[in-house]
Amino acid sequence: MILTTLGNHLHAQAMDLLEVTSGKMQSFPAFEGKELMVVVFYSHHCPYATKYEDRLKTLYSDYNEKVEFVLINSNNPKVWREEEELNMKAVARKKSYPFKYFADKDQLTVQMLNATKTPQAYILRKTNKEQFEVVYQGAIDDNPQSASAVHRHFLRDAIEDLLQNKTVEDTIPIGCRIKN
Repeated sequence: MILTTLGNHLHAQAMDLLEVTSGKMQSFPAFEGKELMVVVFYSHHCPYATKYEDRLKTLYSDYNEKVEFVLINSNNPKVWREEEELNMKAVARKKSYPFKYFADKDQLTVQMLNATKTPQAYILRKTNKEQFEVVYQGAIDDNPQSASAVHRHFLRDAIEDLLQNKTVEDTIPIGCRIKN
């Protein structure tokens, strides 16, 4: 992988990750004609991350025509057996994930985006053929414990604002540490 940073712009070439539900290597990031890409670092053993599954499915349902959604599991499967590719695939199928789910066992995307938590959300905007900029990073909302008690929908609001060409502010992610 070739990666250079130009301010908030990242230039990436030839980063292939395993998309676990299809079992195929796919290029990341691949916007597939969408305006934005939401990337959420995820883990099956993190209680914070698992509480967001339904909320992420709702966001996907509401925005999938304009926004590409992907989950990335960057935890070391040697440390956490439930993070192995076969387990990731089984969970994704059992829970009917509508988005792509990538295994990042070499932690390339963690290094590229400086992710530290699960769940930690990023919104990427493609700037040209091989560059993108990180336009949001942080929390999904202000209440990981209860969807009904959310007061601030950080990720949803950021998507809305970015689709209207407004700027957004980053937030602080809450969750479990990504394991090396």
